Amino acid sequence: VTLEELPSGGLARAGRGEGGAGGDALEGVTVADIDARARRQFELPVSLRGALVTEVDENSASYVAGLRPGDIILEVNRKPVTNADEAVQLSGEVTGPRILLRVWSQGGTRYLVVDESKKPK
Repeated sequence: VTLEELPSGGLARAGRGEGGAGGDALEGVTVADIDARARRQFELPVSLRGALVTEVDENSASYVAGLRPGDIILEVNRKPVTNADEAVQLSGEVTGPRILLRVWSQGGTRYLVVDESKKPK
């Protein structure tokens, strides 16, 4: 797996061009698959599966909710995520302005509610 700069403007789809999510869910968030380099850089357990957050726009609702680069998205609206493509697909299925994420961060898991209706201006 090769990490490359992904398009911005939504939850990015690795290698598939512009990837936005329905209803602007997770706008400003870029994700990638977890590879060996990311595991070393962020000290990720070998068994950890999910989508690696590589960028979060500081003017996004995701940033306000506490999502940061290096976090791993484990679930989107209580559905498991094992890679970046699944995160993009599940975020595209969101119908309202809120999305529930379960993330792994700094050795533990937590839930975040990203509310796009409360995005900073």
